[in-house]
Amino acid sequence: MAITESEVTISQIVGTREKTLKPDDYNVHITQYDEDNGIINATVLKKYNAKNRPGAMYNVTIQYLPAGQLTQTSTVSVVCTCPDFITRWSYVLNAHNAHYVSPYKTGLNSQYDISMTQAPKHTNPGMQVGACKHIRLVIQSALTL
Repeated sequence: MAITESEVTISQIVGTREKTLKPDDYNVHITQYDEDNGIINATVLKKYNAKNRPGAMYNVTIQYLPAGQLTQTSTVSVVCTCPDFITRWSYVLNAHNAHYVSPYKTGLNSQYDISMTQAPKHTNPGMQVGACKHIRLVIQSALTL
């Protein structure tokens, strides 16, 4: 699936949150980095939860233009299977043509579909462009490859 006039760049996604990421708390596994088609697929696993057990795992897809090497100025279309993406970022990114149509079956399909059509009144009332920490972690990892 090609990006349709995305208005969002990597620098907008990465620079969106004040909260500092703790990459050591997560395992980021890039399963596909296709520079020819500008697509990255990855899984992100929180190493441990509050009870010192393995945490949740989420799937991330990032499609970027121009194809080739990912840079801070690449325009992107993104998706993550985490609840934060669904409730905070999905609607806003969809409005900016930067929401990648998810290839994942999340089990949250009704919430997922609704999130693309209903504004996040409580989680992102200012309609700021951004993304969840899982997408930001994958971007940070991909930029260092």
